[in-house]
Parts: sequence; C-alpha cells; structure tokens
Amino acid sequence: MFDLKLVATKAWKVARYGQSQFGGSVVSYLSDSFKIAWAEIKHQNDFRFNGFKSWFTPDALTGDELNLVCGGYVDVKLVTETAKAVKLDFISYQGWDLKVWAPKSALMTAADLKANDDRKQNAFAKMDALKSWAKDHGVKGLRARMKKATVIKKINDLGLTAPAELI
Repeated sequence: MFDLKLVATKAWKVARYGQSQFGGSVVSYLSDSFKIAWAEIKHQNDFRFNGFKSWFTPDALTGDELNLVCGGYVDVKLVTETAKAVKLDFISYQGWDLKVWAPKSALMTAADLKANDDRKQNAFAKMDALKSWAKDHGVKGLRARMKKATVIKKINDLGLTAPAELI
C-alpha cells in the first residue's frame, strides 16, 4: 500500500519547484507533478544494482564474462531472490546476457556508495591540505596529480616533518 500523503507532499514540492523555475501558478503544475511523484513512489522499492563489493568476484567466470559483470553491462535485472542470495541477469552492449548468483551481502547499497564517496572526498581534502601546508613551508615542485608519498618525500628532503593529521 502506498502512502498517499507522501505522494501529495512530494507532488506539491515538485509543483513549487516548477513554479520557481518557470513561473506561473503552482496549481498549473500539479497534474504533471502528481504523475512524477506517483512514479517515484511507485518505483522506489524497485531493484537497483549499485555494483559488487570489492571482496566479491563471481566464481567460474571467463575474462569476457568478468568484464561484463564488472561494468560492461547495459542493464541488470533481478531474476530470482532467495533469503540470502540473488540471481542477476547482466545484459551486454552486444545483446547477450549472463545470469549470475551472488550473495546479498556482496551487493553494494546506496549507503556503501555514499560511504565510499565520502571516504574519497576526505582523502582528497587531506591531500589538498598536505599540499597547502607544504607550499606554505617552501616545498617546491608540487604538481596537481602528485602522489602522497612523493609530497611527503619532498617535505622530508627539506628536513621538515608533516603534521600527523595530514598524513
């Protein structure tokens, strides 16, 4: 069963956004905004494949099949689901498909993707802070895509020690 209050609330938000972007009356956007909100609510629990966790590789796959499963697919559909595993159908650009069983624990969730993204952003911010500290202390020859080990080596070559929180 669907929460109709949630549908209406979402529809009004979409209508207000449409009015703010394009002008006119909020009511004039309601028809389309209800269609958008209903579609979002109706499909919010659909299966969405976010990838496999790094520790999982499906067994007995050849090189082409492994390339397909690891990113060379156009679409992934849920074929069968048990209590602990799912059977996924990977469809390639060439039109052939491959069915793979995988444990549910090996599937990435939206929270896992966000955590990976946050971890990467924190690492980039730390690296930027390290480069900034190095520039402030007179380290020459720093470039945009320089590795962390190289920056630390340049710092150490000048007889400096980088702060522990930046390493």
